[in-house]
Amino acid sequence: MFCLPSEGTLVPPSSTMVGNLTQSMEASFYSIILRPFKSSIKNISRTRTGLRYFLRDLKRTDALRYARLERYLKIRYEVFKKKLWELNGPYSSDCRRVLTTTALLRTAELRPKEQGLPETLDYRVFLVDGGGRKVSPWHDVPLRAGDGVFHFVVEIPKESSAKMEVATDESFTPIKQDTKKGNLRYYPYNINWNYGLFPQTWEDPTFANTDVEGALGDNDPVDVVEIGERRANIGDVLKVKPLAALAMIDEGELDWKIVAISLDDPKASLVNDVDDVEKHFPGTLTAIRDWFRDYKIPDGKPANRFGLGNKPTSKEYALKVIQETNESWEKLVKRNIPAGELSLA
Repeated sequence: MFCLPSEGTLVPPSSTMVGNLTQSMEASFYSIILRPFKSSIKNISRTRTGLRYFLRDLKRTDALRYARLERYLKIRYEVFKKKLWELNGPYSSDCRRVLTTTALLRTAELRPKEQGLPETLDYRVFLVDGGGRKVSPWHDVPLRAGDGVFHFVVEIPKESSAKMEVATDESFTPIKQDTKKGNLRYYPYNINWNYGLFPQTWEDPTFANTDVEGALGDNDPVDVVEIGERRANIGDVLKVKPLAALAMIDEGELDWKIVAISLDDPKASLVNDVDDVEKHFPGTLTAIRDWFRDYKIPDGKPANRFGLGNKPTSKEYALKVIQETNESWEKLVKRNIPAGELSLA
């Protein structure tokens, strides 16, 4: 995939960018950007290597023509971006991360789209944009929504028991019901809060957290427990502010639970840190910890444990967790860390 350079600047593609060129995007690049220069490139093989060397040699040998091409690119930048959208959609391949950061993805227009029947093995909830295109709730929804505000994707609505989760190994990472030995999984009792994930985060299973007994990440996005009064729906994207974090250790793996509240909640303005939660939602932090500690016991498994003194952290520490796991996700999608069976599409 040919990723767009910064507006007004033409940079010869790196070997990685060239390696990701598709035939359709290569043709688009030639037809839109290089059309006025076709006399110079008519003998160039339309291959990834040919394009790379043409741009490199042009800059070295004909600075004037290269400058003209650079100016032309600035003029036609929006046209090329539109063509990119038409050919591949705004979130395709390796350009996905570039384009979502340029606000082409309007989170207010995102909506869940069901496929199959609920409580079946084939049931999926995809996230689609305003044009009906599928996007990934894990990779495409931007993490940050403003100063101290983050996007939260709902997997499990409050007062429900079906164990829904993002399918991290499927294309577009839809939300599905978890299974065990081919059977759909349910919690033994309802979860009392909206539950889901922070997009663009990842708990690295190769990173040993020295703050939490050296536990390794659980290979999933960071979990969020949203304590507001409204029952959300599967696939909703809410703006929340973090308030605290719980360091759950599940069978030896670190599984962070970030406690947050939706900005739309009537009490949102009253709670800004862990102490405010106890004041305005008395007993909630203890209830969250106990719920996640004990939910496996009815199935004959031991209780989960919690690090950091078995206590919730401050908001500042929760923000640190979010930042670190966002950095881990960035390394993952840049393929600095092996993805294994995880889907990055």
